[in-house]
Amino acid sequence: MTIREVIEQLIRENRVPPETIVQLQDSVLKELWKEQSPWYVRTLIGVSAWIAAVLFLVFMFGIDILDSGGEAMLSGAIFLIATTIIRWKVDHIFVNQLMLAFNLVGQAMLIIGISDIGNSEELAAIVALGLEIVLIVVYRDTVLRFLSTLFAYAAVVSLGYMYDIPNALHALIVLTAFT
Repeated sequence: MTIREVIEQLIRENRVPPETIVQLQDSVLKELWKEQSPWYVRTLIGVSAWIAAVLFLVFMFGIDILDSGGEAMLSGAIFLIATTIIRWKVDHIFVNQLMLAFNLVGQAMLIIGISDIGNSEELAAIVALGLEIVLIVVYRDTVLRFLSTLFAYAAVVSLGYMYDIPNALHALIVLTAFT
């Protein structure tokens, strides 16, 4: 039996509601797309998403939207919220890569904006640490979770150096060994 025949039989026997059939068809199509697209096509799609993100950012800098710290902070927050929501709703390789690029840019803009407004590198490092912890929990991408872990460790190391706590680095190494 083919998948279509099984689905038709389930409908005839009233074992599956029609809404479930639509969901099944969508998931089967997604799986077929994943299996049928070669690795180089998926790679080119991912690269095209990063190129699109870079071109968008060049446009934003070109029209001077991100000149002040407040604008950079607001834009970064909007990027972070939008990418997190879109990433939860859509699962496509182009969208995933585009949201990853925009999320990283949003993080940088938010942290740079906070550093400019507060004139404090310590505040920026503390905000970066908190932001990365939130993204590890909330964001739905393993690559960004990995990068957020690295950025969180970098924020802790920079705070250790800013507050002149050299033993904090040793404690961080021990903590990393247990996680």
